[in-house]
Parts: sequence; C-alpha cells; structure tokens
Amino acid sequence: HAFFGRADAAEWVHERLSVSFRLTPPLATLVNAIKAGEPLVAGNTTGLAPSPTIMTCGLMEWRQKLLPIVMQLTREYRLERIAILVRSVKASLAAVRTFINAITAAGIPVYVHGMDSPAPNVRRGKIVVCTYYAAKGLTFDACISIGASEGSDTNPLYVATSRSRCYQVLVLDRTRPPRRLLNALAGGKVKAVMCQNTKTVVTYGY
Repeated sequence: HAFFGRADAAEWVHERLSVSFRLTPPLATLVNAIKAGEPLVAGNTTGLAPSPTIMTCGLMEWRQKLLPIVMQLTREYRLERIAILVRSVKASLAAVRTFINAITAAGIPVYVHGMDSPAPNVRRGKIVVCTYYAAKGLTFDACISIGASEGSDTNPLYVATSRSRCYQVLVLDRTRPPRRLLNALAGGKVKAVMCQNTKTVVTYGY
C-alpha cells in the first residue's frame, strides 16, 4: 500500500492485447474481418499457415458437408486438439444432435462440453464439442466454427474463430450469412478456400 502511495510510483496503464501468438496471418485476417475495432496482429508466423475454409450450408446439411472434413482432420491432428464450436450444445437441437451422432457413428469419440464429465481423463483422446462462449481461453490446432449469421452478436463468433492455431473451417448460415465477412471476401481482404455456395453468395449476395 505504501509503495503505490508514493509520488514516484509508476502508474497502472491499460493496454489492449494486439498481437495473438496463436493466430497465423491468414487466420488473423479472417478474425479481423468478422469484428470491427483494433485489428489483431498474427504472432504465429512459424509452421503451417493454411488459408481458412469457408462453407455455406443449412442446418441439416452439416452431416453431409462437414463429416468428411472431420474425418480428414482426425488423420492430421490429435483428437483432443480438434474442436467443433457451435452456438449451443443442447440435445434438443436436431442439427447438433444429428451431426454429433454421425461423428460417433463413424467411430470417432466425442467429448461434449457441459454434458460430459469435466474430468481430464474423460476428455482425453476425443474431439471437443463446445459453445462459442465455452471455448474462450482455449486453444486448438483445428477448429470447425458453425453458424455464423448476419445480425447476431459478433463477439462470440470472434472468440470462436480465434481459437485455432493452424486450421479453421467457418460455416456460414445459408439464409443469412454475415455481410461484413462477405464484403471482405468479395474485396479480396480475406483469402479463403470457399465452397461453391459461398462463392455464389459472395458474388451475387442473398
């Protein structure tokens, strides 16, 4: 207390984190296109830096479109280093339930945050499924972030798309994809691998 009361004591200064040592340059560009404000600078400049993959599909298409991607990721990364991030993990949501069931039916073990035991040994060796909010503070090698849409709060999506240190798949809502991101893709500010649906909506709008 005496130290902080001294006239010559240094003052506390609020500093915003501007460099993310998790994000590669392609992922930092994607994250900055999602949310306005001071941009993040990529601090992860070593190793692989693949462009993000952006897909556009309906809720009940997740199984068909995304399961092959999940299968591919399991061949490249340890299971617990892969995350599927959704707005909600409630079992009542048919699209989430159908997708998770398809993954487990393919022989891939899944850990659902908020439903399975939080014990470390339960989570070990399994793909993590959790909400945008629950992913805050976590880091993965590969993430599939599902459900980006126009009009929703950008902060949770900002968190979800900044969890990966290497590979990111972002799934846009087919009916209302986010305009800010579409504009960034159309203007070439974000370099991404896009499915045909995404290319169409970027070119012609919706």
